Amino acid sequence: MEDNPKYPDKVLIRFFENVEEFSEVVGTLTITGWKWDEYHLELEKYGDMAVDVFGNFDMFLSQAKQLDGSGNEDAWDALAAALNEGVNTIDE
Repeated sequence: MEDNPKYPDKVLIRFFENVEEFSEVVGTLTITGWKWDEYHLELEKYGDMAVDVFGNFDMFLSQAKQLDGSGNEDAWDALAAALNEGVNTIDE
Protein backbone atom coordinates (compact mmCIF):
# COMPACT_ATOMS: atom_id res chain seq x y z
CA MET A 1 0.00 0.00 0.00
CA GLU A 2 1.27 3.45 -0.84
CA ASP A 3 -0.05 6.98 -0.88
CA ASN A 4 -1.10 8.26 -4.27
CA PRO A 5 0.87 11.48 -4.84
CA LYS A 6 -1.71 12.77 -7.36
CA TYR A 7 -4.64 12.22 -4.98
CA PRO A 8 -3.71 12.68 -1.29
CA ASP A 9 -7.04 11.21 -0.14
CA LYS A 10 -6.39 7.90 -1.95
CA VAL A 11 -4.07 4.95 -1.57
CA LEU A 12 -2.68 2.62 -4.24
CA ILE A 13 -2.64 -1.07 -3.32
CA ARG A 14 -0.41 -3.33 -5.42
CA PHE A 15 -0.87 -7.10 -5.55
CA PHE A 16 1.72 -9.51 -6.97
CA GLU A 17 1.15 -13.10 -8.11
CA ASN A 18 3.06 -15.79 -9.98
CA VAL A 19 6.44 -14.38 -9.04
CA GLU A 20 9.18 -16.29 -10.86
CA GLU A 21 12.89 -15.84 -11.29
CA PHE A 22 14.10 -15.97 -14.88
CA SER A 23 17.41 -16.26 -16.65
CA GLU A 24 18.02 -15.67 -20.34
CA VAL A 25 21.21 -15.92 -22.35
CA VAL A 26 21.63 -13.34 -25.11
CA GLY A 27 24.90 -13.90 -26.94
CA THR A 28 27.55 -13.96 -24.23
CA LEU A 29 25.38 -12.04 -21.75
CA THR A 30 23.19 -13.75 -19.16
CA ILE A 31 20.22 -11.70 -18.03
CA THR A 32 18.53 -12.63 -14.76
CA GLY A 33 15.63 -11.07 -12.96
CA TRP A 34 12.07 -11.54 -11.80
CA LYS A 35 8.71 -11.52 -13.52
CA TRP A 36 5.23 -11.40 -12.02
CA ASP A 37 1.60 -10.56 -12.55
CA GLU A 38 0.68 -7.24 -10.92
CA TYR A 39 -2.76 -5.86 -10.12
CA HIS A 40 -3.74 -2.49 -8.63
CA LEU A 41 -6.56 -1.03 -6.59
CA GLU A 42 -6.90 2.68 -5.92
CA LEU A 43 -9.17 3.37 -2.94
CA GLU A 44 -10.15 6.25 -0.68
CA LYS A 45 -8.06 6.22 2.51
CA TYR A 46 -9.72 5.24 5.75
CA GLY A 47 -8.53 4.35 9.24
CA ASP A 48 -8.28 0.54 9.31
CA MET A 49 -7.61 0.01 5.60
CA ALA A 50 -4.50 -2.14 6.15
CA VAL A 51 -6.38 -4.37 8.60
CA ASP A 52 -9.21 -4.80 6.06
CA VAL A 53 -6.84 -5.56 3.18
CA PHE A 54 -4.80 -8.13 5.11
CA GLY A 55 -7.91 -9.67 6.67
CA ASN A 56 -9.72 -9.91 3.33
CA PHE A 57 -6.75 -10.33 1.03
CA ASP A 58 -8.35 -12.74 -1.45
CA MET A 59 -11.39 -10.50 -1.88
CA PHE A 60 -9.27 -7.40 -2.55
CA LEU A 61 -7.04 -9.34 -4.97
CA SER A 62 -10.13 -10.60 -6.79
CA GLN A 63 -11.40 -7.04 -7.12
CA ALA A 64 -8.03 -5.83 -8.40
CA LYS A 65 -8.08 -8.58 -11.05
CA GLN A 66 -11.64 -7.68 -12.09
CA LEU A 67 -10.76 -4.01 -12.38
CA ASP A 68 -7.48 -4.56 -14.19
CA GLY A 69 -7.78 -1.91 -16.88
CA SER A 70 -11.57 -1.88 -16.91
CA GLY A 71 -12.49 0.82 -14.41
CA ASN A 72 -15.69 -1.14 -13.79
CA GLU A 73 -17.84 0.86 -11.34
CA ASP A 74 -20.04 -2.17 -10.61
CA ALA A 75 -17.00 -4.00 -9.20
CA TRP A 76 -16.21 -1.01 -6.94
CA ASP A 77 -19.80 -0.99 -5.71
CA ALA A 78 -19.63 -4.74 -5.00
CA LEU A 79 -16.40 -4.27 -3.01
CA ALA A 80 -17.86 -1.43 -0.95
CA ALA A 81 -21.04 -3.38 -0.24
CA ALA A 82 -19.08 -6.49 0.76
CA LEU A 83 -16.88 -4.54 3.15
CA ASN A 84 -19.91 -2.86 4.74
CA GLU A 85 -21.49 -6.29 5.28
CA GLY A 86 -18.28 -7.88 6.59
CA VAL A 87 -18.09 -10.35 3.68
CA ASN A 88 -14.73 -12.04 3.07
CA THR A 89 -15.34 -13.17 -0.52
CA ILE A 90 -17.15 -11.94 -3.58
CA ASP A 91 -18.40 -14.40 -6.19
CA GLU A 92 -16.80 -13.71 -9.58
